[in-house]
Amino acid sequence: MTISVGTAYLTLIVGTILPALVSLVTHQLASSKYKTVVLLVLSVLAGVGTQMLSNGGHLVLDQAALTSAVSFGIAWVAHEGLLKPLGLTGTTGLLNSKVPGGLGLKRTSMGAEPAGRHE
Repeated sequence: MTISVGTAYLTLIVGTILPALVSLVTHQLASSKYKTVVLLVLSVLAGVGTQMLSNGGHLVLDQAALTSAVSFGIAWVAHEGLLKPLGLTGTTGLLNSKVPGGLGLKRTSMGAEPAGRHE
């Protein structure tokens, strides 16, 4: 199993962008567990897509799994170490506060309600 330099750079770039994408597609008050699952799904899609792109459209499962795991790790570090301290991601981040709505349940003081319901 070999991973080319181009694949590594693509994984680094996509992994760094994924936390911002999670902030854009999830509700500001969605639980952190829900956002982690969304990040995991996006990391798997990114890993499979990156490997298919680098292998001429063929899926190599072990390389896709490794790339997905690396992409998730990079995304986690980018969120916790760079984007969240800069105020771009996270519950109070710029992306979540400027883009209303999104996926996930809205947390309230009395529990959770569907994000689409506004009373």
